[in-house]
Amino acid sequence: MKTCQCFSFSRLALVMKRDFMENWKKNLNLFLAMSLAFLAVYLFVMNDFDYPIVGENMSIDAMDYINSHTRGFALVFYLTLFYQAAEIMSNMRTKESRLSYLMLPATMLEKFLARFLYVTAGIVLMFLVSSLLAEVVRWAFMPFFHSLADRFKIFVWGGAWWNILDSFIGEPKLLINHYAFLVEGMMNTITVFWLHSLFILGGNYFGKHAFFKTCGAIISVVLALVGLCVLLDMGEVWNFLRPIMDFMTQIPEVTAFFLIVFIFFCFTALNWWLSYKLFTRQQVIQPKFRLL
Repeated sequence: MKTCQCFSFSRLALVMKRDFMENWKKNLNLFLAMSLAFLAVYLFVMNDFDYPIVGENMSIDAMDYINSHTRGFALVFYLTLFYQAAEIMSNMRTKESRLSYLMLPATMLEKFLARFLYVTAGIVLMFLVSSLLAEVVRWAFMPFFHSLADRFKIFVWGGAWWNILDSFIGEPKLLINHYAFLVEGMMNTITVFWLHSLFILGGNYFGKHAFFKTCGAIISVVLALVGLCVLLDMGEVWNFLRPIMDFMTQIPEVTAFFLIVFIFFCFTALNWWLSYKLFTRQQVIQPKFRLL
C-alpha cells in the first residue's frame, strides 16, 4: 500500500495510539516507578521536618518546606526526562519490532514525531499525574509523622511544580532594561532543550544503554575540550577569542542575549534534524556497529 507523503495529524494520532496500546505495560510500569519516586521525595522531606525543634523554629516556614520538595522533584524530573529521551527508539530494539514499526502505513516524519511527542509531552504529563497521585498517597502516611508541625501539613504539589516552572520563566528582577524578556528563564529553557536534544540524538544512534553511552560521550567531549585548553597556549586562544569578545561587548545587551539563545536553538534544531535523519536510515537488520 502506498502511503501519501503529506503530513497527516490523523495518521500521527493512530501511530501514537498504536504505540501506547502495544507498550501499555511498559508505560504503566514507568508511571508506577515515577509515582514511587515522587512518593519517596514526599516521605524523605516529611521525615526531615518531623522534629520538634524544627516545628518550634518559626524561621522555617512553609516555603522552605515546599522548596525542599522542589529540589527532589527537579532531580526526578530531569533524570527521568533525559533518560526517556535516550530511550526514544526503545520500541525498535529487536528486528521484529523494527520491522513492525517501519512497515506502519505512515510517513517517517509522523513515526518519528510520534516517538518525539512521547518522550516530551507524554513524559511531562506522566510527571504531573504521577506526582499528584503520590501527593494523595502521602497523606495516608501523615499519622506516622507525629512531630510534623501543622504549618507543614499543606498541599505542596502545586507549589513545587510552580517553582520548577518558574526556573523556565525567570524572575521579574532579571528583566533586560525595559524589555519584558526574562533572561535567566530563557537561558535555562534553551539549555534544557539543548541537553534533551543531545540525549534524543544519542537514543537514535546508540542501540543498547543509550542513556549511559550518551552521558559517556558528553563527558568525553568535555574532557577532550578541557585537555585541549591545557595543551594549547592560552595566550593564543585569548587572541583568537578577543575579536569575538569585543564584538559581544559592543552590541546592545538585548541583542547579545538573543544571539546566544539563537545559537543554542540552532544547535538544538541541528540535533533534532540529525536524529530524524538517523531514524530515516533505520533498517530491519542493522549494521553491527549500530547495535553496540
